[in-house]
Amino acid sequence: MHILSPLFDITNLMPHGYCLIWNSALLWLHVFSDALIALAYYSIPLIMLYFIRKHKDFPLNNLLLLFAAFIIACGTTHVLSIITIWMPLYWLEGLLKFVTGLISLSTAIVMIVVVPKALAEIRRNQGLKTQLLNQATQMQQQLADQVAERTEELRKTTEQAQSALKIKKAFLSNMSHEIRTPINAIMSISYLTLQTDLTAQQHNYLNKIDNSAKWLLGILDDVLNFSKLEEGKVSLEHSDFELNSVMLFLQDVTPPLLKDKSVMLNFNVDPAIPAALIGDSLRLGQVLLNLLSNAIKFTSEGSITLEVQLLSLEAGQASLRFAIIDTGIGISIGRQSELFEAFNQADNSTTRLYGGTGLGLSISKELVSAMGGHIAVESQEGMGSCFSFIITLGVGTPVINPVLPTIATKRVDTYPGLRNVRVLVVEDNEVIREFIPDIMEHEGMQVDLAGNGVEALALLAVNDYAAVLMDCQMPVMDGYEATRRIRIKPRFAKLPIIAMTGNVLDQERERCLACGMNDFISKPVEWDHVFFTLECWITDPEGQAALKK
Repeated sequence: MHILSPLFDITNLMPHGYCLIWNSALLWLHVFSDALIALAYYSIPLIMLYFIRKHKDFPLNNLLLLFAAFIIACGTTHVLSIITIWMPLYWLEGLLKFVTGLISLSTAIVMIVVVPKALAEIRRNQGLKTQLLNQATQMQQQLADQVAERTEELRKTTEQAQSALKIKKAFLSNMSHEIRTPINAIMSISYLTLQTDLTAQQHNYLNKIDNSAKWLLGILDDVLNFSKLEEGKVSLEHSDFELNSVMLFLQDVTPPLLKDKSVMLNFNVDPAIPAALIGDSLRLGQVLLNLLSNAIKFTSEGSITLEVQLLSLEAGQASLRFAIIDTGIGISIGRQSELFEAFNQADNSTTRLYGGTGLGLSISKELVSAMGGHIAVESQEGMGSCFSFIITLGVGTPVINPVLPTIATKRVDTYPGLRNVRVLVVEDNEVIREFIPDIMEHEGMQVDLAGNGVEALALLAVNDYAAVLMDCQMPVMDGYEATRRIRIKPRFAKLPIIAMTGNVLDQERERCLACGMNDFISKPVEWDHVFFTLECWITDPEGQAALKK
């Protein structure tokens, strides 16, 4: 305290503002000026300290701290200037100015040494940032080039895939047409011959030929169905149907598959299931027929049971479980996960022993999935199998004439509307052209034949026909162009033109209707279906009966 006391000794000293006391305006001018300077000197270091806190890696932080101390000291001298106006603390003021001078000098010396180094460090950092920025720009450009390259590769791959898909579609279309045309000939000749007087042995042989042709057609249909499922182009219908009618259809078509096997075929349907449902009866029947056919194929004795169980019924929705249980050869656990893959069976020997394409279960799985369900299998080798799936169908109103799958049966009814009518058949296949007149004349029709579109136009120019059966793919002029030219002439505006082609893809049907044809029949044909369609269009020019069939 004795050391500091001289600093506060004001003996024989006059206040700094002695003269100012007599002029109050001048006095307060000095007071406010020093106060403002002191306020600024104290504010600036606070801002500098805030900057240092936020930028701890700034290379001039130590210099900023020293500079802040210098500014605070300067501010304090101005505070003392205000005090000395009334209190002559000149020793304290002088010491503070001396300290401020030392700090100022130190700051200047440090700045001479530190600032060049700091500026060099800043330049290095700036150079590093520039380098990093250049590298980032190069990497960004490389990435952009890679993305562009990958995008171009993807575009080319997509184009190749689309091209391959077009080739596949064209192949399937041509394959379907080329295979269905001879199958049509085989089935039609069998149909025609079965109408004649035959021995029991001849009848048996012809039935085997007809069944073999239908089996080959089933394989072709499996391939086409699988292709549609792969492309996601199978659309489901949502219409009223009766489950009992689907069961009757299965009871009609499955017994012939049993042949001479000692197998009991059972159908157990829960009576609580509503009579009328809403869904796709055709696809449901296809799945059940696939599963039943598989069960029949792999069961040599015992029983096969189709069970349909009602799981729940609420809010107009019925949850149904379908199960096909057999006592056949069964499937090992290790093979079950592969069953639903395309072109796959339990093992290769299965194909050799039992035949098949390996597509039935894959198609069934996709159809069940499209209906919102999941197909499963439970089986043990040598102990039989149980294939099941659960789907939800809407509850509908009973229908009188449900649209259901039908099977080929021998014609028992005649078609009086076809008697003495004249029909033009446009077909380029010589074998088919040979037997078509015999089949159609059996129903009392008069038939003219044309081998291509040009011949058809020539015959239409000189004859009147009740209808035209038009093949689509022919030499010289195909059926599409021939139909377009026929429709140009007003006299043929209402002439029924019915496509009869081996191409069964959906786009083929649309193409036929778009060029002016009235209906579509796929080869190989069911002749009862052909006669019914012809009679509908000939007796009902507006075609309403044919559209409702």
